[in-house]
Amino acid sequence: MLSLGLHTIERWAPLGGFGAVEGDYAEGVCADGADFLCGPRDGLFSCRPCTADRLVEFRAFQTQLNRLVVARGLPKSLVLDVDGRVGVKTATTLGAVARSLGGSFPLQAQVAVGLAMNSPSTEQTAREIAKVVPTLRKYAEQTANDLNAPKSVPEPTKPVATGPGTTTLPPMTFPKKKVSSGVVVGVLAGITALGLVGAAAYAKRRR
Repeated sequence: MLSLGLHTIERWAPLGGFGAVEGDYAEGVCADGADFLCGPRDGLFSCRPCTADRLVEFRAFQTQLNRLVVARGLPKSLVLDVDGRVGVKTATTLGAVARSLGGSFPLQAQVAVGLAMNSPSTEQTAREIAKVVPTLRKYAEQTANDLNAPKSVPEPTKPVATGPGTTTLPPMTFPKKKVSSGVVVGVLAGITALGLVGAAAYAKRRR
């Protein structure tokens, strides 16, 4: 643990890949009781949890959004990877869900929901959503239950990385074709006939 004046920077072991580690972010540190951290990573801005409890909350929030996507018949492209990151994709999905529900969210979350509906790609939107994830999660879960949404939704199929800048989809499988017994008999008969012709030609050369 490093101490810089009144501020403390904790050295984190990654929480399932979501904890803050040195060099991960260009701005901010998880310190002084903060439970999430916002900053760019892999070229994308997102807010990510700093504690195991908050990681569970962020993922639960994304799971409930996915249930609402299905319950409201929204496009499957809005289904989220339940990865604990609150960024553009999570904001876009929240905005679409909110529009389908008439924007009816708790007062505490209305600033975040309004930003998600109107400007999902801004850094401020991600920050505002991250601040009220517990409220959003509870409301989304109750609404999904009221709508008899499925308990869980399969996450999107992820492409398989094969090298820098290249991806391939999982290999396709094809059903095996059944071969009729008549075809098998015909093939065997043809092989037998070829064998007899070859034997006759060989015997003729030996004469």
